[in-house]
Amino acid sequence: MAAPGLQIRLFDLSVFSPQITTAIFGMVGPATKGPVNRLNEFTDEGTFVDFHGRPVDRQYGPRGAIRYFRAGNQLKYVRVGGKNLRTATLTLVDANNNPILNLFAATGGVDNPGTWANDTLQVSVLFNGDPLNPTSYNLQVFQEGQPVEQHTAQDNGIIVNTLANNSTRIRAELVSGAGATFPAQTVDPVTGEVLRNPFTGGDDGAFAKTDSVESSTAGLAGKRFYGKMDAAAGSRVFFVVDTITASLVGLPPTAVMSTPQAPVR
Repeated sequence: MAAPGLQIRLFDLSVFSPQITTAIFGMVGPATKGPVNRLNEFTDEGTFVDFHGRPVDRQYGPRGAIRYFRAGNQLKYVRVGGKNLRTATLTLVDANNNPILNLFAATGGVDNPGTWANDTLQVSVLFNGDPLNPTSYNLQVFQEGQPVEQHTAQDNGIIVNTLANNSTRIRAELVSGAGATFPAQTVDPVTGEVLRNPFTGGDDGAFAKTDSVESSTAGLAGKRFYGKMDAAAGSRVFFVVDTITASLVGLPPTAVMSTPQAPVR
């Protein structure tokens, strides 16, 4: 029995481990970002989401992967995509609307296709010096409304290398014939507000948009996972299955689970 004035507090110092099973789990499916046709290993949901993004629409592969982490921490995942796979882009133009700089959603200088960058990845351009005769420009990058990168004192001669060496989200290509002309400032001429130009056009390659043997059957175009019907199995298979087989070498066959998308009725 405790003495008067003595408080007793209990602390649970036991270590919690989310791993219930030691089985290695393999999945093949779409994603909003990350390399395609490459096997990657993950031990927790946060790392998986940072790498492949959160699932959208009918992407059951990433949903299944996230659910798996409630019971285990040894996931092997291969992202696949159909012919619709596209990288989000943005073209910066000069004051006369002539294209100057093509920007691509990228990681480590390599294009990172998918919808992860659509609208949420944005850039602004501000001049240094006299706005009518600028000496250089600053390119600021935003992700989901937050500033994430600032590349200052740029010109067309260095911007491509600057982004290749320092950016974790975009890469650039100078448009042929652009010369030394800077892209226009992204500033509202009336209010002076700094505007942000969004990236668009990214596609996860997860759903077919044309009626062909590589996509969906007539009447269901755009409804099912990008693949062709396996008449014998009576189910849809990945069109790129030959390319992902080699990536799964060393993964126990019983642990490999493909994730074809369910039809929309």
